[in-house]
Amino acid sequence: MTDIEIKLLTNEESLWDQYVQESSEASLYHFTGWKRIIEQTFCHHTYYVYALQQNRIVGILPLVFLKSWLFGRFFISVPFFNYGGIVAENHEIRKRLLEKAIQIAQQERAEHIELRHLEHYDLELPTKTSKVLMILDLPSTPDDLWKMFKSKLRSQIRRPEKEGFTVKFGQLDEVESFYEVFVYNMRDLGTPVYTKRLFENTLREFPDSARICTVYDGKSPIASGFIIGFTNLLQIPWASSLRMYNRFSPNMMLYWNILKFACEQGYTQFDFG
Repeated sequence: MTDIEIKLLTNEESLWDQYVQESSEASLYHFTGWKRIIEQTFCHHTYYVYALQQNRIVGILPLVFLKSWLFGRFFISVPFFNYGGIVAENHEIRKRLLEKAIQIAQQERAEHIELRHLEHYDLELPTKTSKVLMILDLPSTPDDLWKMFKSKLRSQIRRPEKEGFTVKFGQLDEVESFYEVFVYNMRDLGTPVYTKRLFENTLREFPDSARICTVYDGKSPIASGFIIGFTNLLQIPWASSLRMYNRFSPNMMLYWNILKFACEQGYTQFDFG
């Protein structure tokens, strides 16, 4: 095998992103855009490690260094999202990337590294399998999707329409509405809320694939979801609705319109998270 170099990303973003685009194992969250988003939003230090062979990238591992008085010092690939970890052309490259990650973690006195793989790789590491993904295969048209629903679900979707609720898709123009609902929902759940800059920076970094869908009661936002697509998959990493409106099922209206949008845009799968 030709010698493989393990390097840290400096100015090779276009080569890295090309590898992500062409790899069947890579996810949206492997793009270097997230490096910029995380650095600009949270000021976390990042180490983007890649394997080079014959001037061609053959493996990548995005690492984000987190440290706090409560949780200590650790690395995640990638935090805030469900997908990440090593993407490489073979087992030997994965091992080399992992060795580099361990070296970096030791230098930073980190306590552990978390790799968010979807596939099981034999890297002799402890694993957790308690989380599951919910992915829906989509038909080619919204009408075909509607026919798949049972009558009870159709009634739940129609209920908010009868109440006169409306739906709007947007980008930066919908951030305030999305964030208003998101903050209320996180407060009700007792969960710390992300800064609004995360969503603004994501929309700026991915203008072609990121959208916000919001359900309104008049001019008041009552449910909203942040969606972003990659290849054939549309994802909804964040969605919220106001508890006081639960009896009207605005979340059903939200998800139906997002699923309809996914079909219309040619996505073949929807990831519920």
